[in-house]
Amino acid sequence: MKKEGSKQFSNAIFLNESEQEDAKKLKALGIKQFIQQVPTSKKEDLNTML
Repeated sequence: MKKEGSKQFSNAIFLNESEQEDAKKLKALGIKQFIQQVPTSKKEDLNTML
């Protein structure tokens, strides 16, 4: 479900500004982040979407 003021990154992944900033901080630390709705779904690189 889309949260108010959030950006859609996949069919089921929505991040608000605060969550996006946190993800960018993790990316800056060199942490790889992926999104995957279910185990059989394709894994997508969140860092390239930020």
